[in-house]
Amino acid sequence: MELIKIDINTKEKYIFEDLLLLENVTEQCGLKRKEFSLKSEYGSGKLVSCNFNGITVKLVQVKFNNTIQFNGFQEVNALVFSALASGEKKIIIPESDVEIVQENNESYISYFNKVEGTMTYAKDKYVEEIIVKMSPDFIQKHELDVLFPIFDEYATNRIAKNLMQQIEAKSQSIIREIIEDDRVGLLKRLFIESKVLEILSIQIHTKNKKKANNNTTIKKVYEAKNLITENLDTQLSIKELSKKVYLNEFILKKEFKRIFNITIFEFSLKTRMDEAKKLLIHTSKPIYEIAELVGYKNSTHFSAAFKRKENITPKEFRKTLM
Repeated sequence: MELIKIDINTKEKYIFEDLLLLENVTEQCGLKRKEFSLKSEYGSGKLVSCNFNGITVKLVQVKFNNTIQFNGFQEVNALVFSALASGEKKIIIPESDVEIVQENNESYISYFNKVEGTMTYAKDKYVEEIIVKMSPDFIQKHELDVLFPIFDEYATNRIAKNLMQQIEAKSQSIIREIIEDDRVGLLKRLFIESKVLEILSIQIHTKNKKKANNNTTIKKVYEAKNLITENLDTQLSIKELSKKVYLNEFILKKEFKRIFNITIFEFSLKTRMDEAKKLLIHTSKPIYEIAELVGYKNSTHFSAAFKRKENITPKEFRKTLM
């Protein structure tokens, strides 16, 4: 597979610029529109750029003959929204620990200042992408920085691990409207601005909703942990725990392991055995009673579980303390 590398080190040049031929430029009612075609040695397709009052919208519809990799540094200083309706690209920003693949119907929104890394588009895959750049002036004009902590919340280093998300049906519909729209002049300006703000609103709402859902899930996982530690005399199954905290069994198991780095079963067993050791050390309770206090109705089963975990029986453990 042939890889074509293109170096970009500028604050003005658009990343595709070296691959494009300028076909037409129009300016009407403050909106500047440029139409480009992809040079035949790189593939086929076009790029259309519309720019006005601190907002730039680029529609990319291309197919590359070879894998294209853009390398270098760009001074962006803008809130960037990218929606890939079709195609595939890989983004690597070492400084922010970003290494992701963007595929069909995936989008990201992030505030970029200075960016250094690589962006790679796959060979023989049709790319249909909308890229929206919003300047600080545009953000402040619409008081977006007041309503949402854009410069902080959407900084690339803050969202590196959760940069990409699926494009929701509503956003897909708006993106298709932008792609197919044929307005010009003032009507085009008004249309683009309204649609960009609508998409931005959906993206931020979706992100906040996901964050709220994640917070709720985390609380439920902690609730499940507390149920285990506060009810050591009852061995609650995962099914019973999930019902009590109103959380899907699969999600409960997955998130418990992610948060505490231990499975529910391992945590439950460790907590019971730790409590059993405390009772063996600090009380003179008989072993059958300790077994019941840590959730075992049968003292033989308790002794077997204790030995598997501690390599010694409860009786032998107590003798070592004498």
